[in-house]
Amino acid sequence: MGENKDATGAESLAEKFAKAVVRKNVNGFLPEGSKINGVKIHGIDAGGFYDHGPDKLYPPRGEKNVARLHNHSIYPHRVKLPDLVQSHIVSVAQSDTDRGNMVLTIHFFNDSEKLDPRSECSPAYITTELPERTMTEFLEEISRNPDLLEDFYQKAFVGLDSVGGLPGMKRVKADGFFLISGDKLIEAGKIESHLDIDGVRNFFETLEKHHYQNGPYGTSEFRPRIF
Repeated sequence: MGENKDATGAESLAEKFAKAVVRKNVNGFLPEGSKINGVKIHGIDAGGFYDHGPDKLYPPRGEKNVARLHNHSIYPHRVKLPDLVQSHIVSVAQSDTDRGNMVLTIHFFNDSEKLDPRSECSPAYITTELPERTMTEFLEEISRNPDLLEDFYQKAFVGLDSVGGLPGMKRVKADGFFLISGDKLIEAGKIESHLDIDGVRNFFETLEKHHYQNGPYGTSEFRPRIF
């Protein structure tokens, strides 16, 4: 992954933005022994879909339409929408608790490799809250260099991913991301039915996909099972 360091070895952009994070959270299925920044998740939270912290950060109202789209429109039809399963879906909305901050959410799919179809290729997401000015700068940077989003994820959530057989998040590999913000947050809520696959496709056709240059990023292949 590109670290974006200058010739003097100065701090990378990913490190700069990760240090600016005010609060952050991980939500999804994580097995026993998984770590978030070196700290193991609580034993009773292992194996189920939970808010694993480390902070209390609730998705803002503007993000809920995207969460509904990801969880209730894409997830049930993941076999028919493989291009979206293999993409990161990023939303940015104003914080409900601090109007001077913005919350960035990265939605992805976590291959839990469980036989239970309720958790196979299950939705997951991480959230990070940054000052609005910093978030604006970050969005400008990832539009120029999409790989910076992955660098930021790795710096903000050190050791979260499952690597080398260790327990952790097993993200389905993604070759790029879609960014949903502003009026598009409202449009995402107009896809009313979980059966409206054409509506989902049409919505994403209105968005630019930012392709990773050094990706795909993730630790698991998309292996849908048809039940």
